[in-house]
Amino acid sequence: MGTRALTHIYDTPSKKLEDGSYKQGDLICTVYRQFDGYPEGHGAELRDIIRNHRIVNGITPDDFDADKQSNGMGEFAIKMVSVLKNGHPIGNIYMCPAIGWHDKDFIDFEYHVEPTKDPMEFGTLTGPPFDCGVRLYCTDRFGQFVKMPKKEKA
Repeated sequence: MGTRALTHIYDTPSKKLEDGSYKQGDLICTVYRQFDGYPEGHGAELRDIIRNHRIVNGITPDDFDADKQSNGMGEFAIKMVSVLKNGHPIGNIYMCPAIGWHDKDFIDFEYHVEPTKDPMEFGTLTGPPFDCGVRLYCTDRFGQFVKMPKKEKA
C-alpha cells in the first residue's frame, strides 16, 4: 500500500482569522499522488520545485528566468504539475476534484502550496509590481502540521 497524498495549489495565501483559525485561499487545483506521498518523498520534491521560485504579475525581458519565475500562481501550478508528472509518465500523479477527497481516510498527507502575498493587494498593472515567493506546508490525516524535511547537504 502506498503513502497517498493530495497537493492543493492556491491563488491566494491563507489568512489567520480572529479566533486563531485559518481560512485557506482560493483553490486553483488539486493533485493526487498514489504512492511516495510522505514528506521525505513528495514533500522534498515539492520543496525542490518551489525553492527560490518567484511569482510575478507580468513578464519583463530584463528580469526573466523561466525556471525560477511564473506569471501568477496559475502558471506556477501548470509548471509544478508538469514537473511532477514528468517523473511519472504513467500512473501515480493525477489531477482530481478537491471536494470530498480531503475526507477520505486513505489520504495520509495533504500539502498546501500558496503565494506568500495576496496579488489582489497590489492593484492594477500600473501600480507597484507584484513579486513574491511560494510557501509550502503539510498536514497529516488528522489535520496536524507536519515538519518538512530539510534539504540534505551534498
